[in-house]
Amino acid sequence: MKGRYKIIIYIFIALCVVNCGKNSGKFEVINNPKNSDIEQVQATLIKPIPLEFDENDFCSWIVADEKVYLCNTMQHKITILDFDGNVIKTLSASGKGPGEFIFPGPIFHDERNSRIEVFDIGNLRFSYFTYKGDYIEDKMQNSQTSSITHDRQVFGQFYLEYNSKMKIKNGKMNHSLSLQIIKPDTTIVLFKIEGDYKKVTFQFPKFTCNNKHVYAASISTDEYIIDVFNNNGKKVKEIRKEFERIKIPHEEIVRIKKEIGDQKGFEIPKYRNAVYDIRIDIKGNLWVKTYDINGKPYYDIINQKGKIVNQFKPNESYMDIRIRLYNSKLIEMIKKPDDTYTMNIYEITI
Repeated sequence: MKGRYKIIIYIFIALCVVNCGKNSGKFEVINNPKNSDIEQVQATLIKPIPLEFDENDFCSWIVADEKVYLCNTMQHKITILDFDGNVIKTLSASGKGPGEFIFPGPIFHDERNSRIEVFDIGNLRFSYFTYKGDYIEDKMQNSQTSSITHDRQVFGQFYLEYNSKMKIKNGKMNHSLSLQIIKPDTTIVLFKIEGDYKKVTFQFPKFTCNNKHVYAASISTDEYIIDVFNNNGKKVKEIRKEFERIKIPHEEIVRIKKEIGDQKGFEIPKYRNAVYDIRIDIKGNLWVKTYDINGKPYYDIINQKGKIVNQFKPNESYMDIRIRLYNSKLIEMIKKPDDTYTMNIYEITI
């Protein structure tokens, strides 16, 4: 009998261990229905500003200190505008010297240190400037981890980075994309995508963060999913919405092919990603860019409980929409059918 009791006890302990392991990997799933009639966010247009820049000026752009910073990679320059659309300063020195650029890439806002960061692709370094555009310093990237930083956000006491690396593998250019939490003593990779360079070119992870959580969208054309991670990289929540796959119009595919030029082998997607952008406002609401059944972009506003509470759509005709959130303001860049751009500044109430 004692032997039988021992076996029962061992089985009970084993089951407890297995169940504890399963429970530790569980996360909350929040489902949102498809609802096209949801209330629109209250947005008061303060000023529409026509822009005389071409599309290359929008390789990367941020809003900080009541200013808009536009990064033009191919022309090696950064343009600083005020909220009236006036040019405050242009940083356009090309070279290897202090504060000079060779293909400046993404531009970031380091609010922790009250400064602007630019990743200089040609020099493989970070360049730092004051909000007014005055040069502070350059920092070379570690040569052992030479990668391109596409986005970088302050995440509490750490950083959240989206990087890419390219290397030759089996005679082909291999491309890897990763989203990672950078801590002083370790790097936590949240997810990684690897494959042939031309096949993953159009697949970019979309993410944002506050002081406690990272919100990252899965790359999918038929599933609207946002994964929520804590600062240890553990998935704690999943936000979902019913989504119907949206086909990319033929004329847009033709335009993409024209922009790519003679580069053969690129796989242009036939359908739109369910999530194209994620922003977070001052109240902690997520602004998630998606598309309606007619292929028009708009933003779902998701509260901290994971529920869609509002939507934001521009009032005028447009081909694309990009936004940045700054305090109680929303700065919107709209590309019109005639390929011109307008910057709209709204006061928003949620």
